[in-house]
Amino acid sequence: MRKIWILLFFWGGGVCGIAPNDCGTARVFIDPDYAGMKYLYDTPGGKIVKKLQHDIRNGEYVLLTLLEKNDSMFHVQAEYSGQGDSIGKGWIKKDKTLGIYFKKEVIDTLSLYRSPDREESIVCILKGEDNAGMYTVIDFIGNWLKVRKLVKGKVYEGWMAPTDQWDNVYTTCS
Repeated sequence: MRKIWILLFFWGGGVCGIAPNDCGTARVFIDPDYAGMKYLYDTPGGKIVKKLQHDIRNGEYVLLTLLEKNDSMFHVQAEYSGQGDSIGKGWIKKDKTLGIYFKKEVIDTLSLYRSPDREESIVCILKGEDNAGMYTVIDFIGNWLKVRKLVKGKVYEGWMAPTDQWDNVYTTCS
């Protein structure tokens, strides 16, 4: 039975269901290429309660469910990617190591919006190779993520719809 759950986790890109971010909450990851240590704090600016680091040897990467935010930090539930083992809750500093991939399945065009609503105007459209790789997460509202990406020397920023997000670090879904 455990193998079935693991298979569903990998296939669906998360623990909530078949599609990533169908939980109503935003999920992000610590950049899979980041080899350093990240910290969870008990309160914003408080004491360190957990140290976070990928367990590369066992293929475990740190995933974060975003719960709330302030100007400089996210309140998160941290877990390991492979087994979904909980690491703990705490506050983590917002920085360039927190990211998400574009879920490129059928179409390779990503629209970023002015605000977290598909009815809002599109601020930019990224196509083909321009939308490959990790997007830095800088904010969230519900399961919408505000992201930033540097492409050919230009910074693109906008809101990524939940259906465009891919939090599975084992594949970029491209």
